[in-house]
Parts: sequence; C-alpha cells; structure tokens
Amino acid sequence: MMNVPFTILVVDDEPDFELLMRKKFRRKLKNNQLHLLFARNGIEALKILDTIKDIELILTDINMPQMDGLSFLRELKKRHYLSKAIVISAYGDMPNIRAAMNEGAFDFITKPIDFDDLDTTIQKGLDELKLLKQGIKAQQRLHIEEQKRITAEASQQFKEQFLAQMSHEIRTPMNAVMGMAQILLEKNPRSDQLDYLNAIQRSSENLLVILNDILDLSKIEAGKMELEQVPFKLKQVIQNLYNTLFLKVQQKKLILHIQQQPNLPEWLIGDPTRLFQILVNLLDNAIKFTKKGSVTLSIEHQQKISKQPKEIHLQFVVRDTGIGIAVEKLSTIFDDFSQAHQGINRKYGGTGLGLSIVKKLVQLQNGDISVTSALNEGTAFYINLPFLESENVSHSTTSTDTIEIITQKLNNIRVLLVEDNLLNQTVTVDTLQLYLKNVHIDVAENGIEAIQKINANHHAFYDIILMDIQMPKMNGYELTQYLRKLEHPIRQVPILALTANAIPSEINRCLEVGMNDYITKPFILKELLYKIYYLLQNDHTTAPDVLVAPLLATTVTNLTRYPNGEKQNLVVDLQFLEQFTKGNKGKINKYIELFLKLAPQHLTALQQHLAEENWKALRSNAHTLKSQFQYMGIHVLSPVISNIEYYAKEKTALDELPALVQQVVEVCEKAFVELQARLEN
Repeated sequence: MMNVPFTILVVDDEPDFELLMRKKFRRKLKNNQLHLLFARNGIEALKILDTIKDIELILTDINMPQMDGLSFLRELKKRHYLSKAIVISAYGDMPNIRAAMNEGAFDFITKPIDFDDLDTTIQKGLDELKLLKQGIKAQQRLHIEEQKRITAEASQQFKEQFLAQMSHEIRTPMNAVMGMAQILLEKNPRSDQLDYLNAIQRSSENLLVILNDILDLSKIEAGKMELEQVPFKLKQVIQNLYNTLFLKVQQKKLILHIQQQPNLPEWLIGDPTRLFQILVNLLDNAIKFTKKGSVTLSIEHQQKISKQPKEIHLQFVVRDTGIGIAVEKLSTIFDDFSQAHQGINRKYGGTGLGLSIVKKLVQLQNGDISVTSALNEGTAFYINLPFLESENVSHSTTSTDTIEIITQKLNNIRVLLVEDNLLNQTVTVDTLQLYLKNVHIDVAENGIEAIQKINANHHAFYDIILMDIQMPKMNGYELTQYLRKLEHPIRQVPILALTANAIPSEINRCLEVGMNDYITKPFILKELLYKIYYLLQNDHTTAPDVLVAPLLATTVTNLTRYPNGEKQNLVVDLQFLEQFTKGNKGKINKYIELFLKLAPQHLTALQQHLAEENWKALRSNAHTLKSQFQYMGIHVLSPVISNIEYYAKEKTALDELPALVQQVVEVCEKAFVELQARLEN
C-alpha cells in the first residue's frame, strides 16, 4: 500500500485492539515499512507526541479513561500538530462522530473494524498529509484546487481521481444506511414500516450499483484493473448467472434461454469474475429493457487463428426482444454516460456506464464486442473472448506444495466440526479421515454443543474449527464472537467458515466476527485441504484463492429454467458425487441412502413451517436443504430453494412461497425415484 516507512499512533484503551493492529500489519512491521505506537488515553498520547515529531497519523478511540478522544482532539487543535486524526467509534454513534469531526478529525471508522476500509482510510490520510506538507491548501478546498490544476494539465486524469474519491466518500455513509435498514428489518417491523424499509434497502442497493460502476470505470481508466488467469468451470459461471437473475426474470414473466454448443471445454483458464461481470451486465440490461418475450444467452466456439497452444475463442451472444436501440445511437452506445435516448435514466435507472465498462473489460481481455439492434424489435450483443483450455485443475496457481505434501503436513491434527446437517457432517468427516492420517474430529451440531466440547477438552486443544453458519440455538456468527472474546487458548484457533451462500454480505460478516477464511458447500476436496493447511502454516491468514475462485453475486436473486444441454428427463446429476468419491460406488450409495433418509423429513418440516408461517424456521430448513440438493446434483432446485430462503429471510413475496415449496416437493419426488433406482442398480 505504501512505499516509505510511516508512523501511526494508536490511542485506545482496549488491549485486544493492539493485538489486532499488529496482526493486520505484521508484514509491514516486519519489513520496517510501518511503525506503530500505542497509548491508553489522551494524556499518554500527548506525551508521545511531545517527544516524537514524525507521527503521520493518529487513530483514536472516543471513550477512554483520564482523557477521552474528544478532549484529546481539542488539545491537538490547540497545539497545531500536523498529524491527521482518524476517529474510531462504535457503530451508529453518530453524535460523537459529528463532534469529533467538528474538533478537527480527518475521517472516522466504526467498530467492528473493516480492515480494508481502514487500509483505504489510512492511505487517504497519508496522501492528504503529504499534500499538506507540500503547501497545498486545506482539505475542504482540495477538490476545487485539484480540479483547476488537473483540468489545465489533463482533464481525463482529474476525472479518474475525482470519481474514485467521491465513490469512496459516498460509500461510507451508504454502508451505514444499509446496515441500519437491515438491522431494523430483522426486528419484525410493522407491515407499513416494512414497506418503507424495503424501499430504503432497494434504493441503497441501486446507489451501490452506481458507485460500483464509477469505481470500475476509474480503475480501468487508471490502469489499475487486474485480470486473473485461473482455471474455472464454464458451467459454474452459467449457473451463477442463473442464480443471480432468477427473481428479475420471474417478476417480469420473461423466458430466459441459455444455449450452449455441444462439446465446449469444461475447464478454461481466464478471469471468471470479469466474464461473469460482463455477462450479468448485458443480461441484466436485456431483462430491464424487455417488457415481454425472451432473453437468450448463446455460447459457441469461434474458429480463429490462435496466438498460443490450447487457446480457444468463445462467442457469447445476448439477445432480447426488448425496446431496441435506434440505428443512429449504435455508434455511441459504448461511450461513458451514454444512454440510448433521453428519458432512459429517468424511466429505467442506471448511470450509462454499464456498457462502457463491459467494452473496456472485453478489450482488456483481448476480445471484441459489437451490437445490432432495431427499435421495438430487440437487441443483440456479440462478445468474442480468448481463453486457454484446461484439461483439469489438479495444479495450484498459488502454492508450490502438492496435495500429497499438504496431506503429510496435516498429519495428527485435531478438528472441531460445528455443523448441524447430518449429510454435511458425514461428507466432511469421511473426507478428512480418508486423506489425513491420525486426524481426530469432534462433531458438534450447534454452538452450545461446541462450547461443551471445548470445555471437555482441557488438555487437548483443537488445531482448527470448521464452522457452519446457520445452526439452531447458537449460530456460527454468535459462536465465533463468543470464542474470540474468551480468555482461553481457543480464541487463537483458526476458524474456517463452511457456507452455502457465497455472497459478499455473508462472507464479509464471517470475517468481521473473527473467522479467518471461508469455503463454500459443497466444497472441492483440494480447496478444503489447502485452506486448512494454509491457515495452520501461515499464521492464520486467509488463503489466496485456488482452483475455481468463487463467483460472488451482487444481489440475492435466482432463475427459472435450467440451462439447455442438461439431461432434461432427469432431475439428479451425480457428477459431483462421482468426482468427489472418485467413483467409489459404496460411498456414493452411502450418501444417497443418507439423503433419502433425511430429505423427506426436511420436506415435511418445510411444508409445516409454511403452514404455520414460521418464516425463521422455514428459512433455516431451506438453508439445510440447499446444500443437500447441491451434493445430490439436483441443480434445478438450487434457484428455487434459494428463493424460498431469501423470501423467508426478507419476509417479502410471501404469496409466492406456496408455489415454490410445492415445486420443491414435486421435483424431490422425482429425485427420490431416480436415486432409489440408482441404489437398486
């Protein structure tokens, strides 16, 4: 982040915060890029400032003994210190935050601390301080002076800096608004309040989409957009598109077709995140501007001269039957802030940046994009992208250790598995016992049982905790927060979250409460072992992504029809189980039998919770079924069960739940027949 050593004075009376700061910045401390000084209150801090003159930044808490943060800020103002002060406060403590800003604080962050936000805020403070020392005027006039100077030299450079700065400044209060709205939604508001809160949340999400567009544009134009070259499964990208767009398609009563040319490579090497971003942007636009009819994504191989061995060119075509684009507008449709005609923004929303960003992302990957359209007849976008073909993903792009070395180094470890789903328990235990020698595994079905297991093992502490999120009695978030506060060695044990929802909000919350990393269910064997190994060997730091990087949807929505090319007459696809067990028929049958035992019980409970309008229990039961369907390859139900979970959580679209639950029951009846036939054969 920074190229020269700098000094930060941390003023906070909580000893744990010092440990967190040292852990977060341990590499910079070790490399002498950063110096950290600590004081317990304002009086101690002033003594340090009197003796050490080269302190660039001050992080100060507000509530402290002897001299609190506000009094300390007043003293800083009196003594004319140049150091920039950043205030640390409890979430929602806006009166004290406003008072601190009035006393001269440069910025603020809230607890629990988002260290990415802290990193950004620190860098911003150092940049401001550097400009201040060079004689540039006060911060409140920075943008005006910067605009005058940069407009004279290079207006494009100013736009990039201005957009990035403003996006960051707006994001901070917007995150607070969204967080508060979410808290209120979880407190069972009245029906009239629910409408207002949902409106606040939708508006906030729309604004964040705009901010993301602005940030992406500024990154691309500043040359800071980095592309990955990792193995990924094309089918997984398509499934994530389905899961992301389902609700919008369903609400508009449209048909979504996905057509794939036969014999396309299963594995590719490229940037799955940017491919997803390109396609979801185009498909989302197509859905937005289509009132009736259909939206189609087709994928086929392009015969082109390849620049290197195993290079493959794919063409992605997104067609719709929507409002179309006038011919005279087609030449400018990819320009920044461009709309097809006046009134688009007012009627449909958006920034006019989406297509511009799509084109830039395509060009960054050495691809091309074109468009054909006619008013009231629809639009078609053609994207050609090069990839490298990958036969398998047995290699890791981030570690020199093979899976054999990793399993050897994980010999004799003790694992606490906290998971309430019996099928998930069985799969995880079987996997670890098969590949790790002398592994000891304790299983707890919820947070309460986990605490009992920990208390019962005084002399043999666990090396790692594998933590489910959604559990009865005490969930994974609550248990993690409890463990991290204990005066007990268990507080230092790394925690790997096991989640079926790889969405940003859940992942961020896992990390915020103290978990070290996460893995999605159903997990990939090599990724699970690699994550455990990395956490135990690398000071509990988050492992870099290996194999297929998770694709994170920006909204919790899903889709209606299953992609073309799948076996339409079957609802079960055991490909995952066959790969996972290496074709071991005994193990496959074991998991099928367990599913056939558990799933009918969960289906009955699902129907009962719906009848009783017990939305919390319905959501929990749907979450449990989600991972079971994924293990059994009942892909057609993935978006349906995700919808049930989402609607029950948000208490919205409740009138659609009976039809969705009935769909789950009907598909499961077919799945039970297919699985029973598999056992008999």
